[in-house]
Amino acid sequence: MFSKDSRFRQRTLSRFDSRTRKFVRILERRIKFFLSSPLGALLRPRRGKTPVSPEQVSGILILRYDALGDAVLTTPVWRTLKRLAPHIRIGVAGSRRNKMLLEADPDIDNVFIFSKDLSAPLLKELSRARKIKWDFVLNLYFHDKTRAAIFSKIVAPQGLSVTIVREKKEKYLDLYSVVGDRPPLPAPMVEQNIQVLKETIDLPIEPEDLRPSLPEYPEIRASFQPHLDTILQSSESFDYFIINTDASQIYKEWGIRNSLALARKMRNAWPRRHIFLSSAPERAPAVRDALRPVESGITYLETPSILHLAVAVRGARAVISPDTSVIHFATAQNVPVVGLYMEPNEFLPYRSANRVLYAPEGQTAAAISVNDVFEALCDLLHETGP
Repeated sequence: MFSKDSRFRQRTLSRFDSRTRKFVRILERRIKFFLSSPLGALLRPRRGKTPVSPEQVSGILILRYDALGDAVLTTPVWRTLKRLAPHIRIGVAGSRRNKMLLEADPDIDNVFIFSKDLSAPLLKELSRARKIKWDFVLNLYFHDKTRAAIFSKIVAPQGLSVTIVREKKEKYLDLYSVVGDRPPLPAPMVEQNIQVLKETIDLPIEPEDLRPSLPEYPEIRASFQPHLDTILQSSESFDYFIINTDASQIYKEWGIRNSLALARKMRNAWPRRHIFLSSAPERAPAVRDALRPVESGITYLETPSILHLAVAVRGARAVISPDTSVIHFATAQNVPVVGLYMEPNEFLPYRSANRVLYAPEGQTAAAISVNDVFEALCDLLHETGP
């Protein structure tokens, strides 16, 4: 489902950091802000009055070279642009993790793959992006603003760079053409992304424009749906649930044991509903081992790609997951979802039927009880109807 590096990326929950790591974080921030003025003198970002009318814009590049779920939450930005200003070329600088999702999106004209590491492939992609005229570069990777400012200048030397911040605004004005105010938490990530677009271009954005969405991927659906139907027929089931067994960091995972216990409880309650367990590819052997001996109505969900996962999620009655990428796959396709979280944050399900459970204070997501998840699911199903 996800690449190995996505499971062990560096972003961590700060309260799990050691004292040394916390000190290093503080030192990094101070060095970064100390260097902002000389770096700004080198970049010399172009100034301009915004927001501008759509007629003044021919190309916008969006920086989204981070997580898969964050890309899903950014779909309202390019959907809105394509609907209200279809003449604007839309480029997205993504990552290896979200590359497939971006390349399969019909509303994106150009996809580039950026990374934090200086490498020959990165330089090649920066050069490729620079060959296209971008009037604006929108940085939506809010945890990498300094590097993103450098990327913006390289790919659009005559364009304007735009981002939003919560603090140290005067420092980032040295690095960006336009710096808006980032909404305070718990503002949803979708609304933060749209705020950058509002700082850039004058568009009549409606509340419905903020809803994330994914294409239907008809080619994959045509080949993958019969496979799912065959599994349902073999277990005499009329629909199915998906339980995602892992997450991007170990401490966020609910675990295979909890997932299997919930699957058995669900199958006992609804014997004509199939239960799929999903995971990252490298965790598949462990999940398959847990399913031995084979149990009727509970199987491992084989998804050759993230697009196959999206198709499977679209057809599910509901999804249970501790991983925000899978949660956002569900909400973007209007599928009810039970989210299992460490603590409240900006990556909650957005504008869809959901129930969210949090780990007991000071504990990992695995401490959320199976009974609590089952009761939340029952309540969600009652709300969303047959």
